[in-house]
Amino acid sequence: MSEKYDLFINKDKTTSYCFRNTGNPIVCVNITGSTNAGEINVAVEVLRSTSSLVKTKPEGIVYKNVNIWVGTSGFATPRNIKEATIVFKVLNSWMSDNNVKGSDVKMLKWDGSRWIDRETVEKSKDGTHTYFEAKTDTFSNFAISVLK
Repeated sequence: MSEKYDLFINKDKTTSYCFRNTGNPIVCVNITGSTNAGEINVAVEVLRSTSSLVKTKPEGIVYKNVNIWVGTSGFATPRNIKEATIVFKVLNSWMSDNNVKGSDVKMLKWDGSRWIDRETVEKSKDGTHTYFEAKTDTFSNFAISVLK
């Protein structure tokens, strides 16, 4: 499942790419530009398993694997992105079935050689989902995982 949008990224202004597909665990990708970049595409690919672009499976109990692509190759770097957050959701029923607390859920990012833990915080909860926010300054392969 893939979903993508084109929006303008401007210097020192946050642009929110919000995704509507119910099967997509990514709610929004919020990017604050370091430069006026013009119209930039952000694409989210929800994967069936670990991306073929990574060498090892992520640690823990994996909820979802996703690729998040921002702009053309080489764009999504700290040179162009001042800061970025990924808002994502996890089904409460899945958390309950796996005996998971919100503090156990992490966004992991593949850095080219290993999975690194992104700063992840639980933001809110409704009857169906728990919502989280993770910080990043680059984009590629991600996994929503439980590290206990």
